[in-house]
Amino acid sequence: MTVQAQSGVFWRIVDESGTGPDSVTLVFQTPSDTHGNLQLETDIVTAEFLSCVGRSHIDVEWTTEDSELLSILLQKQFPERFDAENSMRLDLSDDAIIDTLAVIAAARFGDAQDGADWLSQRPWNTIQRSYEVGDMVSLATEEGFCLGVLVTLDAVEGEVVLMQQVDGQSGECAARLHERIRVYKADLLPDTFAHVLPNEGETRH
Repeated sequence: MTVQAQSGVFWRIVDESGTGPDSVTLVFQTPSDTHGNLQLETDIVTAEFLSCVGRSHIDVEWTTEDSELLSILLQKQFPERFDAENSMRLDLSDDAIIDTLAVIAAARFGDAQDGADWLSQRPWNTIQRSYEVGDMVSLATEEGFCLGVLVTLDAVEGEVVLMQQVDGQSGECAARLHERIRVYKADLLPDTFAHVLPNEGETRH
């Protein structure tokens, strides 16, 4: 199904565990009364509303910040299809679009994890690049380079939503798909590093 990117949309946090609303769903309002609203489940879980135990769901507004991040991601990932003046249509049968919406959900509701515990401490000598929100980046872990998308950035730190799962040897160095990770700006590496397994003593330029 195809929907307008800027049509009526809101978040619905659903109680799927029986302990309170925790599962993030995106709801697209449909203009027709004969069809119910379209709901898109994500893999994002939040603890923000667990105090509302007993309620089947909580509806949360779609914010300007959500719209701005969506526009940035669509423009960077689908430039040939993006039209800022005429709202882009989202094909919800496209896995890439669903992935993009999951990134928005993670950026909004995900609990940011500290990347210091599982990022590799090896020095990576590479040309310093200028990054922007929406850029694809790599993070160096002991398991290899992990691909992610940058969703926030300031002068010191950034937050990255992982586009790959990190299967660590211990709980400290494992991270799931769409995990939100807080890292130092200096930890960001070009996305071309992803899928490469670092060797001992290796230096990249």
